[in-house]
Amino acid sequence: MKLQRFYMGKEYTQGVLIVAGHMFYTLERPWLNNKKNVSCIPEGRYPIYVFKHNRWGDIIGLKNVPGRTEILFHPGNYVKDTKGCILPGMSCGRGYVNNSSIALQHIVQYRDKDFITIENLVEVS
Repeated sequence: MKLQRFYMGKEYTQGVLIVAGHMFYTLERPWLNNKKNVSCIPEGRYPIYVFKHNRWGDIIGLKNVPGRTEILFHPGNYVKDTKGCILPGMSCGRGYVNNSSIALQHIVQYRDKDFITIENLVEVS
């Protein structure tokens, strides 16, 4: 899995997630120096795992994120729906993703590696 962030603004961060040749979109909090509950996580390579969440069903967690815990891929459409996790979508617009639950189901199904690589393609604006 590879997440490439193509927009990093003051209010949100958006990217493209490639999983086994399938493309999805992502929405995250803006970069605020990795502050818990308000910032997206740093670039890097992180181990992933799948588990069953009481509310969302099968979701993906990230391990070994510096200074952070409980970083997840979970459903949501707007930045207000996350406290630092990654929201997946089938499509996106400025500051939102669509069909998040469907995207997450596909990502769990298609995952082909036990890690994710996250890279920023742009500077924070």
